[in-house]
Amino acid sequence: MSLLTVVGCKKGDGASSGGGGGKQLVIAMMPKSKGNAYFKAAQKGAEEAAKELNVKLLWDGPTETDAASRARLSKPGSRAAWM
Repeated sequence: MSLLTVVGCKKGDGASSGGGGGKQLVIAMMPKSKGNAYFKAAQKGAEEAAKELNVKLLWDGPTETDAASRARLSKPGSRAAWM
């Protein structure tokens, strides 16, 4: 399971990619495990899509698959507390 958070959405006329209004749309994703081949492929696709759509991608997650590792990353002050 991955966690997807969209930050900084702004309603616009849709004429420009990346949210318009001079602000870049930021998409944050937290995979269940960064070391898993499935999530590595998902990251590659997300990075390609982010580049194509002119959005900023934040990608971080645990290297272990246990819930405690994911919980540590999502706590305030942690490296991935961007959510």
